[in-house]
Amino acid sequence: MAPRALNDIRAKRPLSPDARERVDQIKRAMQLQIALAELRELRGASQTQIAEALGTSRPNIGRIEKEIDVRLSTLERYVEALGGKLEIHAVFDDADVKLSA
Repeated sequence: MAPRALNDIRAKRPLSPDARERVDQIKRAMQLQIALAELRELRGASQTQIAEALGTSRPNIGRIEKEIDVRLSTLERYVEALGGKLEIHAVFDDADVKLSA
C-alpha cells in the first residue's frame, strides 16, 4: 500500500472544532515545553539550580516545563530564577503593546 499524503487523510477525516482546539492546545503546550527547557539550557542552568532558586524540587521544575497551561505568575518566577524579567506584549498588525500587571 502506497503512503498517503497527510492532506488526503485530513480531507477524509476532518477534525471537529472541539478536536481542533484540543490539537491546538497540545501544540501550544509542546511549544512552551520546548521553549522553557531551551531557555533554561541557553542560560546554562539545570533544573536543580532553578528548583533551588524557586525553593522547590527538581521534579517540580520538570513538571512546570511540561505544563499545558503554565500560570503567568509561575512563568514570571521561572524567568526571574534564570536572571531575567518577563514581559508580555500584545502584537497586532499595526501595534505592539506592552502589557503590565
